[in-house]
Amino acid sequence: MNSEISNKLKSQHIYLQLITIFIISIGTIIFYFSITSGDEVVGFLTDDAVYLLMAEHYSPWNEGVSYLHYYLSQENRFPPLYPFLMGLLGVDTSKPELASIVTTSCLLAT
Repeated sequence: MNSEISNKLKSQHIYLQLITIFIISIGTIIFYFSITSGDEVVGFLTDDAVYLLMAEHYSPWNEGVSYLHYYLSQENRFPPLYPFLMGLLGVDTSKPELASIVTTSCLLAT
């Protein structure tokens, strides 16, 4: 009888922990999106500009090929999956707010 009660309390404790982790995760995602969704300027002290330029390079909708895109593709040290995904979704330097939406969506997917 005591072991059944103990097992039930343990399962409720685990359930509460999972609910708490879920609520904290959703709160973090909402907070992150709320502070980044209005970004209209790309920072130059971080990798924002590099990722946006690489997204333009990988984008099938980018018609212009510039020397800067070629140089970045040769000298880039970042993994190409994220800029490739952003390029496929239409993110470029003229629409940096889309990068925030893609980033938050990737965060939600994990």
